[in-house]
Amino acid sequence: MFVIGHKNPDTDSVVSATVLSKFLQKTGRQAEARVPGKINKETEYIFSFLNLDVPAEITEIPEGEKVFLVDHNDLSQSLASIDNVVGILDHHLLSGIITDSPMYFRVESIGSTSSLVY
Repeated sequence: MFVIGHKNPDTDSVVSATVLSKFLQKTGRQAEARVPGKINKETEYIFSFLNLDVPAEITEIPEGEKVFLVDHNDLSQSLASIDNVVGILDHHLLSGIITDSPMYFRVESIGSTSSLVY
């Protein structure tokens, strides 16, 4: 599955996607963090300073591929090709997402999605 933040990747969306994908891997699931847009200079600096690789950019999700959304739950803020959302972890207000089947869904009004991942 791909773990992605919103189309304007800020530090919270990139860090939470990166760390959540590593957690999912450690629990036996195949997960890869991706960024659906160009990262900002702050995020670039943090990843460089920590000597970490920035997740690869993705422009579309292959048909049928599972997606875990972080730092957003409004599909208008995500890639257009998403059709198989299996989880959402967010700290923003709800957008009215509708799914075909149950999924993991956690939304809390705290400072960041990274805090939820922690």
